[in-house]
Amino acid sequence: MPYKVSLTRKGGRRIDLPEIHRLKTPWKDEQVTVEIDGQPIRAIVTGVRKYPSKSSGTTVETVDGVDALEV
Repeated sequence: MPYKVSLTRKGGRRIDLPEIHRLKTPWKDEQVTVEIDGQPIRAIVTGVRKYPSKSSGTTVETVDGVDALEV
C-alpha cells in the first residue's frame, strides 16, 4: 500500500514529508531512504499506522503513515 513518511531528524526536528511512496509499506525496524533537498537520507522505521479504506467506491487514495528516525 502507498505510504508517507514522518521523519525525525538527528537534531530532533520532525518533518512530515509530502511524497507518497508507491511501494509496499515497510515494517517496523526496516530501513528506508527518503529524499530531502535532493539528498538521500537513510532512516529506520519506528512505527507504522495503517488506515483502512472507509468506502470501497471512493476515489480517495488510502495512504499508510510511516514514522522513521534518521540514522
